[in-house]
Amino acid sequence: MNVRTGADVEHARRARTILYVGLSIAFGGSIIGVLFYLVPGAIGVHELWLVAGCAIGSGLMLLVLATRPNVSLSLVAATAAVFFALYLAAAALVAYFETGQLLLMFPYLLWYYLLIAFNKFANTGRSQRYIDHLIVGSAVLVFAVYLVDVELEHYALQLGAPAVFLLSFVSFALFLDLFAQYRERYIAESERLLAIEAASATLRQNEERLRQLFDRSGTGVGRLGIDGGIETCNSAFLAIARHDSSSGKAFADLVHEEDRAAWRADFAKLVRRECDSFDFEGRLAGPEATPRRIHTSFVVTAASEILGESIMFICQDVTEQRAAEEKLRQSQKIESLGQLTGGIAHDFNNLLTVILGNGEMLEQDPSLDATARQLTGTIVTAAERGAGLTRRLLAFARRQPLEPKVVDVNQLIRGIEGLLRRTLTEDIDIEIDGAPELWQSEIDPGQLEAALVNLAVNARDAMPNGGRLTIETANVTLDDWYAESNSEVIPGQYAMVSVSDTGSGMSRETLDRAFEPFFTTKGASQGSGLGLSMVFGFVKQSGGHAKIYSEIGEGTSVKLYLPRCRTTGESPYEPVARRPDAVGTEHILVVEDDDLVREHVLRQLAALGYRVTGASRGATALELLEAATDVDLLFTDVVMPGGMNGRQLAEAAKRIRPGIRVLFTSGYTENAIVHQGRLDRGVQLLNKPYRREDLAAKVRAVLDAKSDSSG
Repeated sequence: MNVRTGADVEHARRARTILYVGLSIAFGGSIIGVLFYLVPGAIGVHELWLVAGCAIGSGLMLLVLATRPNVSLSLVAATAAVFFALYLAAAALVAYFETGQLLLMFPYLLWYYLLIAFNKFANTGRSQRYIDHLIVGSAVLVFAVYLVDVELEHYALQLGAPAVFLLSFVSFALFLDLFAQYRERYIAESERLLAIEAASATLRQNEERLRQLFDRSGTGVGRLGIDGGIETCNSAFLAIARHDSSSGKAFADLVHEEDRAAWRADFAKLVRRECDSFDFEGRLAGPEATPRRIHTSFVVTAASEILGESIMFICQDVTEQRAAEEKLRQSQKIESLGQLTGGIAHDFNNLLTVILGNGEMLEQDPSLDATARQLTGTIVTAAERGAGLTRRLLAFARRQPLEPKVVDVNQLIRGIEGLLRRTLTEDIDIEIDGAPELWQSEIDPGQLEAALVNLAVNARDAMPNGGRLTIETANVTLDDWYAESNSEVIPGQYAMVSVSDTGSGMSRETLDRAFEPFFTTKGASQGSGLGLSMVFGFVKQSGGHAKIYSEIGEGTSVKLYLPRCRTTGESPYEPVARRPDAVGTEHILVVEDDDLVREHVLRQLAALGYRVTGASRGATALELLEAATDVDLLFTDVVMPGGMNGRQLAEAAKRIRPGIRVLFTSGYTENAIVHQGRLDRGVQLLNKPYRREDLAAKVRAVLDAKSDSSG
């Protein structure tokens, strides 16, 4: 379909106007010429016929223009140009033959200039070029007739000025026609070149937009050859692959060597057309300790008229996404384990409290024989191992109640040096290198001691043939870059404790799972797989960070980053020596919903010399407090039925007896006295299960405190 522009419409309007004017002048002039015939001697018969013919021809064409407005202008213009060319030629010859004077031909010949211009403008059809030749040819015909008519003898001498002028006119007419054709070709070629340049500029702009979109999409995009070589790719893929140029490089070379076989197998199926596409997720080859992961989709694109068949790929770096997903899974795992452990810890620790306490009482019975005493010791040991298992599970799940204190870590390590040496075998040397002016840390000292002992036991097991255990401390600042590379790390200052051994080391697979609960490389009877997970959970719950570095055959180093204490004016924690005479005569109110535990605790406290009263729930305890005025200590479980927990009972008891001391006990505290994993300030807690000496020492310490800070 031809689309007419505004310029085309304007040109057609002007061409029609010129046709009207030209034909009207020819028609009007012809009518005047016919009238001149009536004047004697004005024009001859031949001229009359010529003028009448012009009137008829121009009149017919005017009639067509007026009555057929839809007729092609090019057709009318072509007809008029041919008619006028023949008319001018005939008129020039008539004037010459009737008068014999060459000069009378010139007025007719001069009209050829206007006739050529008329045809160029008004006739836009295919016939324009041929009619131009016809117009010039008619002028040449006039000149040829003149040459034939004149005497040819001595022709060169007989040609005068009129003949030379006529020859020049014909030559100029030919030149004008050739120039017009050249100008048309030049204009057409210029327009074609301009159109090509405009199309090229548009193409370049579109190509640049596509290139920018291709490069800045944030997604790696490229094309592979049938051999798996990268033929082209965008800058995003180069950034993902960590290469300056991947052109010509085999895609398999970018994949981690352990994942290449899987990629090649899928790619071979694609090449054999057993499938049209496939998705691949794997690790990238590179020097990173933890390889980055990519997810790439490969698809075969069908051949087109311009491009052949190819294999396109779209690649994304999913390292952070997979790390976030793994972090979420670990968080969900910890949450599930915490809910499971919390659900059983309370009742399980109540049972262990009774078993452990009764076992200890049996051990002190002088009437037992050796066999019974050995069996009793086994019961006590098993109960302690059960309690340790529960504590480790709570530690990993970050549900244990911590009692953070301002701790001089160097001093704490020196305090347990003897215990550590007894833990290790004689063929293992121990070296302690404490950094001077080490920052103090606000942390649970008992849990830190247990963590260091756990690490020492792991180091011992990794050095069956002896070696060296090194404990170092240092002030360390973890910056934002480190925090981004390690999950759950808060940038800041830390007191670092490093426990290193010269043992067998860990493989990459073992290192990745070292902190998982129940994961162990030891035999079934040699470890529970909770040692490192307990350390990890305790440090994380304390707001710190734990990291393991290990090489096969070189050894292992576990680094604990303990948050720096910002509290000023508080003295560092000092371990309190246990008093051998931790007994008394004060009155203690024991509130415990479990009958077995309550009766056991009452017997234990009575054996220590205390006066005791028992209650199974909070409401009963408050009634007893109102009736008795001499209760010195409220020893209450935290988790109890009846709508009142231990914390609520303590607050109500304080209102009745403002000076009463409070000691909490629990196998699992929930959130009554623990917030953000830490005991509320001033709260005294004795965790279940506990030994008789732990009970005696804690009760005596609370009763001897200078002021009641149970809050």
